[in-house]
Amino acid sequence: SGVYEIKVDSALTGDQQFGLVFQKDPSTFMLFMFYSYENQVVRAYVERFALVNGELNKTTFGGNILPVGMPSPGPHYMRVVVEDNANPALRTWKFDWSSDGLTWSEILSGVMESSLPTENAGAIQQIGLFAGNQPTAFSAFNAKFDYFRYYTSLAAVPLSAPANLAARAGNTRVDLTWSAVPLATSYAVYSVSAGGARTLLGTSTQPSFAHTGLTNGATYRYAVVGVRS
Repeated sequence: SGVYEIKVDSALTGDQQFGLVFQKDPSTFMLFMFYSYENQVVRAYVERFALVNGELNKTTFGGNILPVGMPSPGPHYMRVVVEDNANPALRTWKFDWSSDGLTWSEILSGVMESSLPTENAGAIQQIGLFAGNQPTAFSAFNAKFDYFRYYTSLAAVPLSAPANLAARAGNTRVDLTWSAVPLATSYAVYSVSAGGARTLLGTSTQPSFAHTGLTNGATYRYAVVGVRS
């Protein structure tokens, strides 16, 4: 179980693909990919492969078109969330994409296997990355994997820092505003000393905060942290 996230900082310019693979062995696995298709669109696929009695069984899910142009300059962000189970028929998957690594959209989710050996990826032993083209006569792809991240759960994924923090001075007060942080349920607002020490002023459920009772003409410094309940 866990959250697996990758960033590829390369352009998709032709028939190219990259993604994550969850495998029992080299012939039995789940493949999550972004595929630039016929130099027209970028599609998101999940493919399940199971080798049973010498026969390779393949099932494809999705084919959703991502809202990006072609060529797609990138970077490209992919995330797979798996809730593992000894019974593959109860194992759940969630396949997400993002244009900035901050705000994620679901592509597919749910159970994608059954208890039949031909319809599951077995006990996952390895998780890896792949990039290339299909077939090999198509466009070359110089995939630059910028990062691979793992978290034990979605709740463990760190929140991004609030952006665009602004302060507007008033009479004995400062009004703070910032951009909302995805998944944050509240914000902790701190005053910051010249030496960097922080003192909690309070919390807010909105991307704004009023600091009152101040001395006109004094210098005040602030920091804001998103909080997930």
